[in-house]
Amino acid sequence: MSALGALAPRLLGNTTKRYLPPCLTRFFQTLVDENPSEPIPASNPVRGEFAPKAFIILPEHQSRDLEQNLWLTKTAIQQSLPLRLGNAQLEIPETALRDFSHSFLDSLRQKFGFQREEFRRRSLIEEELNLGVLLEVLRSCMSYMSCAGSRYSHLRESFLDRNPQIITHWSRGGSCFQVKTKPSYVLWTRYPVELFSYELDTTLDTAIPGPYKPNALDVYAHKYVPLKNVPGCVNRQQSLYPYCHTMLLTCVNQSATQMQSNGILNMFSLLLSHALDDGRVFGSELSSPIATKCIVTDGTKYIFMCYQLNTLNFGKKKKDNSIKNMVWMTDAIQLFKKKSHTNHRKKTLILESVAPSHKLPGFNEGMLRTLISFLCDSNANQ
Repeated sequence: MSALGALAPRLLGNTTKRYLPPCLTRFFQTLVDENPSEPIPASNPVRGEFAPKAFIILPEHQSRDLEQNLWLTKTAIQQSLPLRLGNAQLEIPETALRDFSHSFLDSLRQKFGFQREEFRRRSLIEEELNLGVLLEVLRSCMSYMSCAGSRYSHLRESFLDRNPQIITHWSRGGSCFQVKTKPSYVLWTRYPVELFSYELDTTLDTAIPGPYKPNALDVYAHKYVPLKNVPGCVNRQQSLYPYCHTMLLTCVNQSATQMQSNGILNMFSLLLSHALDDGRVFGSELSSPIATKCIVTDGTKYIFMCYQLNTLNFGKKKKDNSIKNMVWMTDAIQLFKKKSHTNHRKKTLILESVAPSHKLPGFNEGMLRTLISFLCDSNANQ
């Protein structure tokens, strides 16, 4: 026994490289510990363990089904947007809307004039979305809000992060899933977002799709997966801006349903990683739910979404009558009209789709009001 006890720390130090199954890891751990702990059931994964036959989810590589994501995340759809984010609750002067339209059109016209007539790959189109239209919309909105007084002071204490890595895991239907994603942008703030609903019992009788077997989902099966939890930033507990105010995703050549599905999965992954980072455990209801918002766009159409994480209880029951997570979302809203095709290309670039005129055709002011209301939404401690 003494020889095995001396050999156990050496074997334990190489478990990450050797990918030993959890049963062997716990066996060698009991040889070292005088008081061995109880074995952890496979249905409740713990960070640092290895999940046998786990499944990897990569949202950016897959066109996921909306109903499958609702079952995976145990989410119930709520109608329209929360009341405080409606257009009627936001007072924006007409002069501000007109100035925003002119500045946004000037920016698009300048980008349109410097485009080269050549074929471009999808990666370049995504780069133009990330660094072009989307950043221009953010710049114009935040410049307006910075001049609007102390009402939007939460944005002065914020940080816009590009492509933060989010890795988290959970168990659903007896199988373990792990998500790896990198949103285009995340707006970090000092205080959390105010909850969208305090009536959690309304989701008890709400039916969700499923259940689904892993072979019916768009996932990658791995023999052993080391369970990690990366909440989007390093050492989040010591960060000045640990809370996600708004997430922005760019989805190229996807339908509105696929964009909504990716938004749900990304918001759920971020909130779940934050809950685990705060010490919450699986199989329990959250005494203090957490929420965030998301804007999904392909350059011309936008989808606005809100998500509230209420529970970490992902049971195996077919008829789940417990509290569920909630999502609010809109349909796809066009920001402006595209330019008609003048060549034989099947797909035109986003920045080349605006006609070089003095007016932005079909500019949607209602969509702009919703966008500003998303960014102007105050935090819980304000």
